[in-house]
Amino acid sequence: MPKPDKKRVDTPACDEPISRPMVRAMYPCSAKSFAMRVTDDANAPRFVPGDSVVVDPELAVEAGDMVVAIVTKKKTPVLRRAHQIKAGRKPAYRLEALNPEAPTFQIGGGEPGYIIGVVSEHSQPRRPREDAA
Repeated sequence: MPKPDKKRVDTPACDEPISRPMVRAMYPCSAKSFAMRVTDDANAPRFVPGDSVVVDPELAVEAGDMVVAIVTKKKTPVLRRAHQIKAGRKPAYRLEALNPEAPTFQIGGGEPGYIIGVVSEHSQPRRPREDAA
């Protein structure tokens, strides 16, 4: 089994950047890739606060991809699953959280917002097992 490629990528400024100036990605990604820390439970239990994601702005969005997007005038990034609802030069997407209680957003088609990039990796810090005595 081949070993995954390891590539260092710069981390640009964002709302919740990982504190290291370089991020080691385990799989191939573009030089524009960056890491962000998950700060809410909108996608729990798969993505929980403290997890980190590598976001690649150069990957094309495919149906069902997890993406980081700006959806409000506040410019706050959100992590959501993308579903394309309109194709073409100006596509539109429905952005759904994995937690059904979290808000769903629409971007494009007259709705403000844009996709920053596609999540290419996800990692979780080691957590104590709940069943450990």
